[in-house]
Amino acid sequence: MSGVRAIISRGWSNIGDSSARKDIFYLDDCPHEWLFQKVSAVVHHGGAGTTACGLLNARPTVIVPFFGDQPFWGQMIANAKAGPQPIPHKALNSHNLAEAITFCESEETVNVASEIAYKMRDESGVRQAVASFLRQLPRDRLGCELVPGQSANWIYTNCKRPIRISNLAVENLCLSKDVKFKRKHLKHYGPTPILITNKRWDPFTSAGSSGMRVATDLTSSFVGIVADPVKVYLDNNKPGSADKSQLKLHGQAALASARNIDHLAVGAFKGGVVDIPLALAEGFRNAPKLWGQSVKDHGEITGWQSGVAVAGKVRIY
Repeated sequence: MSGVRAIISRGWSNIGDSSARKDIFYLDDCPHEWLFQKVSAVVHHGGAGTTACGLLNARPTVIVPFFGDQPFWGQMIANAKAGPQPIPHKALNSHNLAEAITFCESEETVNVASEIAYKMRDESGVRQAVASFLRQLPRDRLGCELVPGQSANWIYTNCKRPIRISNLAVENLCLSKDVKFKRKHLKHYGPTPILITNKRWDPFTSAGSSGMRVATDLTSSFVGIVADPVKVYLDNNKPGSADKSQLKLHGQAALASARNIDHLAVGAFKGGVVDIPLALAEGFRNAPKLWGQSVKDHGEITGWQSGVAVAGKVRIY
């Protein structure tokens, strides 16, 4: 219908027989970077990488999207007039595909694709990406107020107005004899803190996941009581290792075992008193979500102060 020859990529399928027709060739795996240099236009799903490869080689493009960002790239192609409007895969048929191929074969579309390819080759993509990233940064909230050009890592609170300072500024202030500076007034500075927390949906999965983590930690510590001292002796017997006195070697082995005993005791106490009960509490609290009810968000707990604040907001029935 469109009067062109076609190369069809089979992908994982086993469709087609290249001997059946002289104007259609079925292709197995082949690099797009090489193939797109040999054709007049491309028809594909509209993934970002495939779209970029086609445009970089000045090829008019037909997008047949079915997922994710593919409709977006199809519309971008159409807006730039480097191809027709995208054809959703469920709407694809021989008639609109032939019309799309004919559109790509027009001189205007070919010229637009060539202009885009020229711009892409002339542009430093990495430099533009970095410049775009930097434009989004809140520069007025990131820098040190004492040492220009340094990023702020700390907030110093013992003054009329808290000030942002860098590691270099902290070091200089600590060494200075003319400035009264105390580290206890420093707080870590995070202009946009990101808190990643586990979402507990019900008491069963929450207790199970927390219990499994505690059991894994305890098992690791229990095994380490024997394995770590053995490792100390094996390391001492390696060729080229420094000879140690038996007393020192026994002391290191005992210390390695004692560390694991300490971890075992702390892990058992923390798991039984804090981790598992907390996971259960969160699971019971969020359980109403399972049948469509909403649960009030009291905010993140990052320390004892925020914990007391949240506890003051919670009404006990």
